[in-house]
Amino acid sequence: MSKANHLEDLVEIVLTKPDNFLILKETLTRIGVPNKDNTKLYQTCHILCKKKKYFLVHFKQLFMLDGRPSNFGETDISRRNSIINYLLDRKFFALASGETKLEPHLPHTAKNDDFTIITHAQKSKWELVPKYVIGNPANKKPKKKVPVQEPESEAVLTATETVLS
Repeated sequence: MSKANHLEDLVEIVLTKPDNFLILKETLTRIGVPNKDNTKLYQTCHILCKKKKYFLVHFKQLFMLDGRPSNFGETDISRRNSIINYLLDRKFFALASGETKLEPHLPHTAKNDDFTIITHAQKSKWELVPKYVIGNPANKKPKKKVPVQEPESEAVLTATETVLS
């Protein structure tokens, strides 16, 4: 699948205020999947600015955009959509499509084990871990290096032949 197709799968948003970009970026660092000890929170979604448009994306979608392998599936789509629906209620943005909610999404329960939202007050008690860092060249798929064989120079052969003679 080409990068263009991956862009079509991203959820485009329209910010209600320009300042909301930084607010969303910070808020997304506090939404994710916790480890079993509830000491680390792995960030699930990111805000991406591409071609003067804003997108909310799952970190696995960013891997795909970089040409890296990813197992982005239905559960990931539902988790991303649930996070977006949660943020829609806070009026930081609207969906560019005009929709008011995204489907499919995870069932809304008082205790949702599929992702955790921590408050600013709780932030210092957690290690916030992004699975992807936007703009980090280490995210890119490494290019295969083709070994270059240097031709043997005649001078080296001549010197070797001279030594052997």
